[in-house]
Amino acid sequence: MIKQTNSLISHSIVNKIFILGLHSEGLNENEKQGQSIYIKRIKLRTRNLPKSPFFQAIKYIEFFLKVILFSKNKNIDIVNVHLLYLLPIGVIIKYLTKSKLVYDAHELETEVEGLKGLRKYLSKIVEKFLIRQVDLTIVVGREIEKWYLKEYGKIPIVTVMNCPIYQHIEKSDLLRQELKIPRRYKIVLYQGGFGTARGIQLLLEAFKNKDIQGEFAIVFMGYGEYESDIRVASRQHANIFFMPAVDPSIILNYTSSADIGISLIQDSNLSDHYCLPNKLFEFIMARLPVVISNLPEMRGIVEKYDIGRVLNKWSAIELVYLLQNIDVTSFSDEVKVNLRIASSDLSWEEQEKEMIKGYVKYIIKCK
Repeated sequence: MIKQTNSLISHSIVNKIFILGLHSEGLNENEKQGQSIYIKRIKLRTRNLPKSPFFQAIKYIEFFLKVILFSKNKNIDIVNVHLLYLLPIGVIIKYLTKSKLVYDAHELETEVEGLKGLRKYLSKIVEKFLIRQVDLTIVVGREIEKWYLKEYGKIPIVTVMNCPIYQHIEKSDLLRQELKIPRRYKIVLYQGGFGTARGIQLLLEAFKNKDIQGEFAIVFMGYGEYESDIRVASRQHANIFFMPAVDPSIILNYTSSADIGISLIQDSNLSDHYCLPNKLFEFIMARLPVVISNLPEMRGIVEKYDIGRVLNKWSAIELVYLLQNIDVTSFSDEVKVNLRIASSDLSWEEQEKEMIKGYVKYIIKCK
């Protein structure tokens, strides 16, 4: 979101941006980013109510009213919502302020993990009905864009992938030094959330396998629900390491100190099927060869640039076999060149061009 807002300011699409979100303990209610970006974190009196559907609806109503109240006296030209459940609020603000509405979907919103039954049915109805009120839809992958066009017909839509800002990252040795990883190990890095369907258990099973214990080590850098499992495994196995998440501003320095980046997403829902994880782009920006799941968008990038290997079967044994047949030293100069090209193509500087073109075509020219 900060990348997007900075781009909108620097390209003179807008001259002031308000970012509204929920307040959490330890954060300021009001904050300023640079000269033109203002963050407002909304405190809810109902925040500590139970998480049952009834009380969640009450929280939503309070948030809704406070957002409307905040927006009422502002001279708003564009409203940008980043979640499906905020789309109704965005539509109402659009008509109250006579502004343009951007729906910035971070994934395939109606097909995400855990959305089922009545909630999924209602989500589909809400999106199908309200997307006709949207002036520009932004999605994070070409396959998701195709899905939206097939599902809803001709709508104003652009793809903007969530790539990092271009950097030339020098190869470092941070992970090996800080975690005291022996030189004999080639370092495989998992970074990001330790969530469901992210291959954590599969990776733990694979790296406990004696066939690769003497050659490969894995570092889990991040946080999440499987952290305790990773910590236990790291105490029991010399080639499994845990590292807490680091600040995003320095993460690529740590990323570059691995030998291989790994991003495994289980094909458990349509949103994940079409996913393009941030960590894939971070690995590429750090000039790291990758091992990925056999999912169409991820596979397309890896095969297009020839920058890694695809795990064709969701199996720890298959992963062990794949790693055993990777000679890290054989990632030739050609692969290094490929990564350099990919890091330039898959940078925010390239993606913001698509975003700005979308705003100019569907928002600015249509005012």
